[in-house]
Amino acid sequence: MISASNPHFEGVYVIDDFQSYEVDQFPNEWKGRKKKAKKEYTIQMEENNKYLQAESHNSDMFILKKCNVDATKFQYLNWKWRVHEIPENGNESVKKQCDTPATIAVIFRLSKWRPKSLKYTFSSTLPPMTTTKSPYAKWPARTDILVLRNKDSGLGNWISEKQNVLEDYKKIRDVKEFDKLKIEGILIMTDSDNTKSSARADYDDIFFSIE
Repeated sequence: MISASNPHFEGVYVIDDFQSYEVDQFPNEWKGRKKKAKKEYTIQMEENNKYLQAESHNSDMFILKKCNVDATKFQYLNWKWRVHEIPENGNESVKKQCDTPATIAVIFRLSKWRPKSLKYTFSSTLPPMTTTKSPYAKWPARTDILVLRNKDSGLGNWISEKQNVLEDYKKIRDVKEFDKLKIEGILIMTDSDNTKSSARADYDDIFFSIE
């Protein structure tokens, strides 16, 4: 079992298992862009297990946790998510529809002016394995998007994911090898502002592994 209290062990770098927080509270090791994020991202519990719940009502809040991970060593990002409600007609590739019920983003450069990231999304409408770019990221910023699931994947059930971040980065960026690929943060986002609708999803057990 992973443990946020010991983030490095047996080839694992833990981002969060959400067990150390109080129920109905905001996870204080994460940072929200505005105070509203603390109301939309809260810890809940079922069957003696705590998890992160995200609820968005015509809003675009996200939360971020800093880390220091070398993706050439810890290549795999693992997590669980469960989507309950999707933003109607959400489409990550179109600015006026750019909402998603669930996103896990790997931040390669934490910068206000030049952020670089790779977003894994549970889409409302786009087919799984679609790749696109965020219409909000303008050069020199860059956000690549890889759709893993959509509404046809099923709602209301936990789904476990395991993505090779290094290989995804190489393929999407069309590059070959790295001596080092630094990951500076993990971002979670459930948003619905562009479609003026609502979205709800849960997240749990986020960690990197070497295999």
